Amino acid sequence: MRPLHAEPVQLPAESWVLVYSDNDYDNANLSCEQMAKAGATFGVKLGDPEYLQVPFEFAKKFDGSGYVERLKQKDVKPWKNFKIVVVIIERDTNKKLIKAFLDSQGIPSQFILSNTVRRN
Repeated sequence: MRPLHAEPVQLPAESWVLVYSDNDYDNANLSCEQMAKAGATFGVKLGDPEYLQVPFEFAKKFDGSGYVERLKQKDVKPWKNFKIVVVIIERDTNKKLIKAFLDSQGIPSQFILSNTVRRN
């Protein structure tokens, strides 16, 4: 059954960030397509994210500290302007530090494993 909303649910363009490593460029694009299709079936309109690519030299750190370094450089809008940050990571061990940083900025986050995107 499709949920009924009094007002359309929207996540407008550039109100969210998609963070991914160089290795996950294709997965980032595929994820956006999959989320837009899935959202549409539930009446959610998903605009394009602001993309933040994490270079390989940052992403190869297994504890997520490289992602945090890149996020701190943030050549994106101030964090308070975003509704959510979606992060594509290669392994769960990357999540803890990244999540702690995003929580300290007061912004919700969602993590997707690279393998999950590739399987769909």
